[in-house]
Amino acid sequence: MLFFETQTTLTRQSYNLADDTKRFVLSLLGTIATVCSAIKSANDLLSGNSGFWVILWAFLSIAGIFWFVYVLIAKKGGKILVADAPLSKVPKYSNRERLFARVCLVLLSVIVVLLGLVAIFQNHDRSEGGVLVANFDGPDNDYGVTETLLEELRTTAKQHHELKIGALGKVITAQQGSAIAREEGIQRKASLVIWGWYRKSKEKVNLTVHYEVLQQHADIQLQRETAIFKVPVQDLEHFTLHAELAAETKFVVLFAAGLAAYEAHDYKTAVRDFTDALVEWKHPEALVDVADIYIPRGFSYFVLGDFVRAADDMRASIQARPDLAIAYMDLGAALCSIGKYAEAITNLDQAVKLEPSSGTAYINRASAYFLMRDYKRALADYDRIIALGGADWSVFNNRGIIFEKSGSNTVALTNYERAIALSPKNATPLVNRGLRYAKDGRFDDAFISFNQAIKFEPNSPIGFYYRSLGYGIMSNIDAAKVDLEAALHRDSNFSAAYQGLGVIYLEQSNFPSAISNFTLAVRGDSNCAECYSERAVAYRSEGKRQRALSDCDLAIKLEPTSFRAYTVRGTLLCDLGRTREGIRDFTRAIYLKPDDRNALQNRAQGFMDIGEFTNALPDLNYALTKYTNDIELLIMRGCTYCSLSNADSALRDFTNAIQLSPQSVDAHYGAGRAYIGKGQFREAINEFTKAIELRPDFAEAYVFRGDAYVYSGDPRNATRDQARAQQIDGSVITRMQRRSVNAPVAETQ
Repeated sequence: MLFFETQTTLTRQSYNLADDTKRFVLSLLGTIATVCSAIKSANDLLSGNSGFWVILWAFLSIAGIFWFVYVLIAKKGGKILVADAPLSKVPKYSNRERLFARVCLVLLSVIVVLLGLVAIFQNHDRSEGGVLVANFDGPDNDYGVTETLLEELRTTAKQHHELKIGALGKVITAQQGSAIAREEGIQRKASLVIWGWYRKSKEKVNLTVHYEVLQQHADIQLQRETAIFKVPVQDLEHFTLHAELAAETKFVVLFAAGLAAYEAHDYKTAVRDFTDALVEWKHPEALVDVADIYIPRGFSYFVLGDFVRAADDMRASIQARPDLAIAYMDLGAALCSIGKYAEAITNLDQAVKLEPSSGTAYINRASAYFLMRDYKRALADYDRIIALGGADWSVFNNRGIIFEKSGSNTVALTNYERAIALSPKNATPLVNRGLRYAKDGRFDDAFISFNQAIKFEPNSPIGFYYRSLGYGIMSNIDAAKVDLEAALHRDSNFSAAYQGLGVIYLEQSNFPSAISNFTLAVRGDSNCAECYSERAVAYRSEGKRQRALSDCDLAIKLEPTSFRAYTVRGTLLCDLGRTREGIRDFTRAIYLKPDDRNALQNRAQGFMDIGEFTNALPDLNYALTKYTNDIELLIMRGCTYCSLSNADSALRDFTNAIQLSPQSVDAHYGAGRAYIGKGQFREAINEFTKAIELRPDFAEAYVFRGDAYVYSGDPRNATRDQARAQQIDGSVITRMQRRSVNAPVAETQ
């Protein structure tokens, strides 16, 4: 194998400083030219410009990129290093030049990526509020109408960062017209194109402005798209015309920006833009009906939860256009949201009158009736919606709730099924059907519905919450708690779940935890009257009666027809010795639920506590017609008869109670009292003895049995019973001097 020397090797190349410096300087200049060409071509393309210069800049940038690639990969021939080996190639350019080219390629790649992101961002912005202003055709060089308008709009855009103001840079003539203006706007993805012309005579100036709105709303649009100004020539020379044009154009631009934000569901921005547009709105003959600003702004307020301002805007739109049905509909919805149901219905009646075939008007009015618990009228409106053919799932869902409240459970289920058929993956009708199944004892069917709701809306707390109610009906408290916690995991502000946990802890007599959860519930929903009523029960159980009373007052203020709040407050007032006030609250509760056992019993007990036994008797009589075999009610009525000296009626009630529950201490004790009233002392002694056998520390039974022994001529046993009573309770003799009979107050559960 032969080896040959070479004039130039791989490790030693000829080196010329002057040539290398020259190539480096040329590469640097080429790099600068390439980067500048890339930025310029990208900027022109993003601005929507096209033509020869854009093509030239793009060609130069691409040529530069190819040059750098060539520098990296170019090779040149070398001498033979090894016999029989192929001719080796060496890089044509030095290591420093190739490193420089590599850095430039990386830099250009970064620039391309950044320009791409800017393009995406700018295209997005232009599609949601870009305004394109064409040059006004006229003696603009003398009067600067276009420049003044652009400056005013750009000043406005500084306060509305999403608003992009672009200059078309050319005139759109009257001959080219609206079609060309809209085509230019579409190409640049603008939402509004402004173009026009003006002509000046010696005395007057005629200026015509066209507004091409490219993102129209179905119900809200410009009343006219052309504004014509005919003013004295002095207004042009003194720039008065410029100011009028700028003010009107700012109004249109802000309106269009608000409309674009509204269509994009960016309601905060819509409120701001519409509000600023109203500041510029000066004249009734403006391009936009002011009602068409108040309505979308009011709806935006509604979505944002500001129902008072929403209602104010709808009233303003009605004042501007009293024949606008949608304004009455939206006003009704806003008023319902702040609890003004009667006023809501008045406005919704007007909406129905203006648009008798509008399903929306009936839906909103039905919702108002529903919230007022006027289920009959709500159902009538839902039936009208169905007749109009516009019923969605919510109509049948709400009908199901109404039928369920009226006890028509089969019809309720049918309506839930129809709601599910219209919206199969909607959790709300599924959970309502599941709850109805659970109440009917069809637990397998119930949990199929609950599980479907969770499957279709796994991130919603609704399915878990209602499934917890199903577990509650099954008395599976642990499973109910797990589901309530799962609901809170998905929405930590879900008040109903906190309320559910509060109820569980209340039933478990864990009053501090109950109070904590009810507090979290009202923090999320300050209008939850039930939460305040339940927390009042927990406070009462903790001995915090004043706090409990405050909660009841608040619950009644929020819901004046709250049966629960009246019964709890009535019990609290009796606890505090304010028995007559308590009786008034029980009376209100009975008015709301005439057949409620506890309300009737508690009012009767209140009358007994103040010695009005005659008033107590009607409540007990009525309650026993509904709850015939209720032992506690029988004993209470027996005690009432004893206090009224009606021993026969008393004995009849106590005897019935004993037959129903032979181990009832109070029934035997009451029978003993009745026998004393009848003068049958031996029978009285027998009944008191049975009571004492069942409760050996029953001091009062010893006292009365001692009396019976006295009346029957057995002083020895009488003395023994008196002593035993004193031993059990040293104050019992003094306390019973009046020989009054008291029954326990029925707790409100």
